[in-house]
Amino acid sequence: MFPIRSATQQVTRMPVSRQVAPIVLVLLTAASAGTRFWAARSMAVPWIAPDETIYALLGRSLWEDGSHSILGTAAASYSFVYPALIGLPLSLANLETGVTVVQALGAVLMSATALLVYLWGRGPLGEWWAVAAAGLTLAVPDLAYSGLVMSEVAVFPIATLALWAIASALEWPSPARQALAAGAIVLALGTHVRLVALIPTLFVAVALQCGFLRSLEPARRQAVFLAGIASACAATLAGFAVSGRWQDIFGAYAAATGGYELRAAATDVLWHAAGVFVLVAGIPLVALAVMTVECVARRVRDPSACALVATTLAWTSLLVLEVGTFASRWVGHLALRDLQPVVPPLMLVFALWIVRGAPRPRPWIHLAALAIAIPAVLLPVGRFAVQESALDAFSLIPLWRLAEATSLSTLELVYTLSVSTLVVLAVFLARRACVALPVIVALALVSLSILSTRQIDRLTHLDRAWVFDTGDPRWIDRAADGPVTYLQAETAFSAGLWKQAFWNRRIDAVAYLPEAARLPPLAPTVVALQPNGLLRTRDGGGLQATLVVSPTEIELFGESVAQAPRSTDTTGLTLWRAERPVRVSSVRSGVQPDGDINGSAHLTVYACGLGSLELTLFGKAGGPVEIRADGILRARPLLAANTVWNGSVAAPPDADGQSLCAFELVSRGLVGSTRLEFVRD
Repeated sequence: MFPIRSATQQVTRMPVSRQVAPIVLVLLTAASAGTRFWAARSMAVPWIAPDETIYALLGRSLWEDGSHSILGTAAASYSFVYPALIGLPLSLANLETGVTVVQALGAVLMSATALLVYLWGRGPLGEWWAVAAAGLTLAVPDLAYSGLVMSEVAVFPIATLALWAIASALEWPSPARQALAAGAIVLALGTHVRLVALIPTLFVAVALQCGFLRSLEPARRQAVFLAGIASACAATLAGFAVSGRWQDIFGAYAAATGGYELRAAATDVLWHAAGVFVLVAGIPLVALAVMTVECVARRVRDPSACALVATTLAWTSLLVLEVGTFASRWVGHLALRDLQPVVPPLMLVFALWIVRGAPRPRPWIHLAALAIAIPAVLLPVGRFAVQESALDAFSLIPLWRLAEATSLSTLELVYTLSVSTLVVLAVFLARRACVALPVIVALALVSLSILSTRQIDRLTHLDRAWVFDTGDPRWIDRAADGPVTYLQAETAFSAGLWKQAFWNRRIDAVAYLPEAARLPPLAPTVVALQPNGLLRTRDGGGLQATLVVSPTEIELFGESVAQAPRSTDTTGLTLWRAERPVRVSSVRSGVQPDGDINGSAHLTVYACGLGSLELTLFGKAGGPVEIRADGILRARPLLAANTVWNGSVAAPPDADGQSLCAFELVSRGLVGSTRLEFVRD
């Protein structure tokens, strides 16, 4: 049983050797890392596109040639810390082994956050309650990101380190601690741009500490440090402004620096505040509100405890403001993974509240509970707990599955009752029983973690099947004997390139047609398709590539080397040994992955000359099929149901071998096809 003390009592420690708590912590951390790694090994990565592939490619380029690029595109605007961590294992000859090493590294790094929580918390909390806070940090579902190639793996511990450094400098502002805080903030900014919220957190935390202590002494002792931080920020912004590139300081998020609608932003900030409730099972937020009141009322005078509360309040508020505003324009659902760095300090404040006897000052406890519960209860959980938000909100995955298994009304009822129960327990549970609150929070978070991890495993495998079917993801590397150019054509799904590029190192360049889906942050070669089939580049020449991967709908002049199988929703890819310059022979559209044609299909032939369109059609609905060439009806076979028709349609008589021919197949019913190909004489 953990000891509880009141605000006037001295810290009582359990009669156990001080060496036991660190041992328990190490065992707890090792168990978490082992469990997370075990769960990660069954996940099919990459899943989140393009993020995982971008980090992987950046890491490879850093370790292989010292550049910071993605398929030849300089990417200085992206962070370097996480790519530097994973680049070496992903550069191994056996990529599968490299992925395993990255997953092991991720499990260790995210679980090691518990060590930082313990070191931060043992001063204001004591050994065992610091261990308890560390254990609660390990229970959140977002630790499942350790199995993916995502920067959250590095953000979680590094943000915690920076917050601890800020609180430490706030407690005792020595030059050494201030230097550590500055270095930790710089490291955090090199990990992810959203951690820029650490800078205003520092200033707000100092202001809160002054309010808590009724003294300007914290600000005076931090004055030089704060002035240095402010000057560095101003100089950096001025430097970019003078060069006309001030937004570049925000890297890949430069476009997110403006254009927000106030009402939408305020609404999403409110929903993300409710999202934090879900992320930490609510009660730690009540604890933060109460401990803020206790500090303001000067019932807490310990500088380390005040620094912890000030830092946590500033960080949680500012990160919710930042992420909620960003999500209002760019996400469209709850971005809980961007909020995960609030978890460690909130768990520490939660433990601090319990340690101090779980005070409940009235009427503040009731006002705080209402302020926290209202947005959580009003959260449109049916809108946010959906499959589309699974990538960004692991804590909501079990809620989405509950709605699928039952109904939306059941989900809303269960969610509302859960929120209400947690708030009621925080406010009304007898003080002598409050030691059970961390157990309740732990059980809630562990349950969500288990359920969400199982679904993440399922979703990653569904995604793998959608892209690769049952084929080998490394099919390009195994078939190619040189660099490969990936041709991005018009498609509803652009994620295919990122998954292919992750597994196939031979892909070193991308060319795309103007109507194709954009591929930021890549700056690929833009090609225009000419009537003679030439893929003309902007300099007027042709695309110079020997090995080219293109969708199966696009046939190139050259030799087909290998094909990736088509999956349920997407057509396959073909690896070509192309003629130089690269030329397109034909483009097909309107044919589903299984060969079915529902309404109409088109085949555009480039450099069209002597030859004919060869067809094998299967009557499914029955009825006539009209086949036109350049708009002129050339054939009208009658396909009875369950019959096969083989035939051909000659090229238009004016085909001169330099222009294009357009063939069209129109049917009122469903028609199957196994061949739709132009054969040149």
